[in-house]
Amino acid sequence: MKKILFTLALLVSFSSLGQDKLLDRFKNDIDATISYTNDKNWDKVMSFSFPEMFDFVTKEQMIEFFESSESSGIDIKPSNPTNFSISEPIEFDGATYYRVDYTSNLNIRLSGEMLNNKETILDDLYNAFISRVDEFSFDEETNTLYLTGNKVVSIARKTNPYNDYWKYIEVNESPMLKKLVPILVLRMLKL
Repeated sequence: MKKILFTLALLVSFSSLGQDKLLDRFKNDIDATISYTNDKNWDKVMSFSFPEMFDFVTKEQMIEFFESSESSGIDIKPSNPTNFSISEPIEFDGATYYRVDYTSNLNIRLSGEMLNNKETILDDLYNAFISRVDEFSFDEETNTLYLTGNKVVSIARKTNPYNDYWKYIEVNESPMLKKLVPILVLRMLKL
């Protein structure tokens, strides 16, 4: 009986160590994505995305969107990812999926032509974020929106069991999500 309990305890420990190592990997990838976003290195940001996303919107179109948003007066700075957790793995059709939950802060500074529609933009952003942030505040002096405790849910996927390259997609209300992630996987990840 002691041998069975000891073996069971070892299995639980090794499983926990594997989860911790994987959680560290996801944290590092998300930290890198945030750093690349803040540096405006859009090619690097895109390198973490599901490649199939570019069947709907090309990589160049995505980069152009980010650059035009900035040039028209929206500067987005994510920071401080914390409170990470991951699901159990979902194996489906040769790929491994995880749900990755975390919180972060988001600062959005408005300038230029965006100030002409400030109230509408703030209302749109409020409606988009209010259900998933702890605090939503706007500093009139700096024209900066502060979103604290932004709850982010991402899906991590690895399609090759022989490497450690993970790709991510943030979960949102986009219909594209159901085209990129099998509906059964979404349900098993409780999404």
